[in-house]
Amino acid sequence: SMAKSEGPKAEAEYDNMRVLQIFIFPAIGGLLFGFDIGATSVILPQLQDSVTSGTTWHDLVADSTIIQGAFASSGTIAAMFGSMLVYTIADTIGRKRTMVWAGVLYIIGSFFNCLSGDPNFNGTTGLTVLFIGNAFYGFGAGFAMHGVPAYVGEMAPASIRGFLVSLKEAFVVIGMVLGYAFGFAWEDSPGGWRWTYAMGGIIAVIFLAGVWFLPRSARWLALTGKSEEAKESLRFVSPKMTDEQMREILVAAEDAARE
Repeated sequence: SMAKSEGPKAEAEYDNMRVLQIFIFPAIGGLLFGFDIGATSVILPQLQDSVTSGTTWHDLVADSTIIQGAFASSGTIAAMFGSMLVYTIADTIGRKRTMVWAGVLYIIGSFFNCLSGDPNFNGTTGLTVLFIGNAFYGFGAGFAMHGVPAYVGEMAPASIRGFLVSLKEAFVVIGMVLGYAFGFAWEDSPGGWRWTYAMGGIIAVIFLAGVWFLPRSARWLALTGKSEEAKESLRFVSPKMTDEQMREILVAAEDAARE
């Protein structure tokens, strides 16, 4: 199915299913950021409870407001550092690779978060593994929040670009609701919070797999001198785009880079 908009210059027809792909998979990267925020609010009380924590170190968490505060904020702090780091390398590695790295970091983080609840771990080991998980996951969020809007903005047809970039924000909120819902579902199960983290890991695998098969951003390819690949990338979303329309977009990308 094709859709068309009448702009000052008629925009090339775009393939709705392809547009959905270049939006939905990156948007899951934002959803995963929200997921952690929602999940954390439910997991924190579970970690302090002798039954639902399923660990030997629930009392350490219950007795220390410092540990509670550090747990609640460590993911967001790591996201801040992740976005600072990615800011220095994003233009070199490109939008797609930034999202791929985000997916890898999300998966590693979820794995460590799950692992931290091993009943055989003492407090030091369990909490260390938990905070390592939060750090990796938060770094992933930093990468995602940088790469996702850039990718969607650069790949979306002009007429719906603003709409899609805004809609990505809605996915962060959907993620919060999901994180809260999964946390609530396993609220009373001993060690159930580990399943919440596992669900985050499964969503992260879907995100990574989906992003892996997307083309690299046309604008980024144009800016790095790969104009033939850039044309192929533009044709992914708008298969009937003419060479003239393509040239206009690539020239505009180069002009924007010079500003």
